[in-house]
Amino acid sequence: MKIKSIKLAKAPTTEEDARRIFHKIEAFAGYGFNKSHATAYSIISFWTAYIRVHYPAEYFAASLSIVGEDKLNGLVRDARECGIELLPPDINLSKDKFTIQDNKSILSPFNAVKGVSEATAQAIMALREQHGDLEIVRYKRNEEKTPVYGYSYEKPPKGRFDSFFEFEQAAQMKGSKVNSKVVDALNRVGAFASIEPNQPSARHFDRRKDQMELMSGLIIDAVKADRQTDMKDGHVRARLISLAQDYKSCEDCSLRGSPHPQMRFGKTAKFVVVNDCPSWDEEKQDRLVEGDGAKFMKAAIKDANLSPSDGYFTTLVKARKQDKFLTNEQLNGCKKFLDKEIELIKPSVIVALGSASIKRFVPNIKGSTADLVGKSFYDPKLDATIVCGINPVQCVFEPSKIKSLTETFEQVAEILS
Repeated sequence: MKIKSIKLAKAPTTEEDARRIFHKIEAFAGYGFNKSHATAYSIISFWTAYIRVHYPAEYFAASLSIVGEDKLNGLVRDARECGIELLPPDINLSKDKFTIQDNKSILSPFNAVKGVSEATAQAIMALREQHGDLEIVRYKRNEEKTPVYGYSYEKPPKGRFDSFFEFEQAAQMKGSKVNSKVVDALNRVGAFASIEPNQPSARHFDRRKDQMELMSGLIIDAVKADRQTDMKDGHVRARLISLAQDYKSCEDCSLRGSPHPQMRFGKTAKFVVVNDCPSWDEEKQDRLVEGDGAKFMKAAIKDANLSPSDGYFTTLVKARKQDKFLTNEQLNGCKKFLDKEIELIKPSVIVALGSASIKRFVPNIKGSTADLVGKSFYDPKLDATIVCGINPVQCVFEPSKIKSLTETFEQVAEILS
């Protein structure tokens, strides 16, 4: 900005004074807008902090209703630290927004379940409000003569469902806007547990796999491990040794001819650890779990009251990278070997250490892989919990990250307990 002309407003202001004052105004304008925003944000932050302290249930219910999926996990953890638990949907209590059940619990909405839209959630609420006693109105013309149910209009709607059967029949009525896939998804996450005494409770750990799959970001408790592989099994060992020979002679990428260190395992495989690629020390020794990075990893495993002999250790890419980043050619070339290892071992827990490994097992990443460190995800296709962590080699250069690595394996220990 330049001054085109100056017209003195009042004597004794000189042209020099006018220029000096204008330059001060011009300099302030570069930050004046931000100052006004800072004031507004400060006030809003104060209001928000006050509500969080004095009305925590209201604060978290409102926040969960407006944030993106990538922020849900952190909010649920914060709520738990404040003594507030997030509950799965309940067919008679939930709505299309997060709602407060009491000062210690928040109910998830129907549309927090995968495949249930906001419109469908509102349709379920309408069905509930209109629901009354059912009666047989006709029979289908089939061999079983299946009864078709309708409402008895002699009595007023009761506004609730007393059994899964009642909801199922209501959903099958013309114009319900609730299909069978929605009914199945709600049943899997425990929405009918409160009205079906023979079902496990909505928070039973047997439901956790389905809830982690269908309620993305809202379930922070990991799925408990339910199997481990006996690595003394001759068939499994023979297949893995043959697989190692295959990848050592592989020529599918630019790393062909480089050393491809041997995977490491003990008597059992309670968990599988997948690093991005071998380190320099592992390349030199021609086997994994060697060198300074491995020392930190083994120490973290022991600090979590686990044993390295209970792990199976492998890498995403089987040879040490030559540049700063692994290439798509290298990742794709080694993919079949890791897929085969997982198919043979069938792990309940996979520990992904490093950004490339995290991307392999949690492909739909929103944001940086660093944001996923310390978090776990259930993969229904692999029937395994993926625990994300840092590359152990980082601890060599940044000792402060040892704590993060230990916490990763503490999560593994909790899943295995």
